[in-house]
Amino acid sequence: MNEQNRKKVSFTPQHKLEDAEQEYVGAIYRFRQAEEEQSADYTSTKLDMIRLEAKVRSIREHIYRGSTYELFEPCKTKNQFIGCPEPAWISR
Repeated sequence: MNEQNRKKVSFTPQHKLEDAEQEYVGAIYRFRQAEEEQSADYTSTKLDMIRLEAKVRSIREHIYRGSTYELFEPCKTKNQFIGCPEPAWISR
C-alpha cells in the first residue's frame, strides 16, 4: 500500500467497500506471485489475502443489512474481557 492510500479517509460505506476490494485485489496478486515464485512469504501472503476477503465480506454484510453506521464505530472487542472474573480452576 502506498502513502496516498494510507492517508485516504473513506466517508461512505461504498468508499470503504471499494478501498477494501482494492486491498483484496492487491493481496491476490501478491499471493499469486508468492505462489508462482515459491517464496518464503507464501503463508503470510495467503493469510493476508484471507483476512482481506473477510473484511470485504464484512463490509458487504453491513451494507446489505443497512447497519452501515457500525462500519465507522471503533472496534470494541479489544477491551471486552478486561475485568472478567478469574476462573475457579486457575490456581494462585
